[in-house]
Amino acid sequence: MKIIYGNYIKFLENKCLVRSSVKAQIQIVRYFLDWLCKDKDGLKVAELFPSHPITLKFQNELLKVMITTPLREVKIFRNSY
Repeated sequence: MKIIYGNYIKFLENKCLVRSSVKAQIQIVRYFLDWLCKDKDGLKVAELFPSHPITLKFQNELLKVMITTPLREVKIFRNSY
């Protein structure tokens, strides 16, 4: 599942999405996986699996490693503008 998740991140990057858009899309997938798993707080969810390997920490580490978009130039605005 981790490999497929990483492949999905690369797929989104190849669609020329910026980092924040990629993060939003993969976050939706992680939320869906949370819903599929058994909830420990007693909320009504699908309860198809006891857990999944995609954590927030893992997601953020993948983003750092896999997204290679260059930083944008920061423009400095002056009062004279």
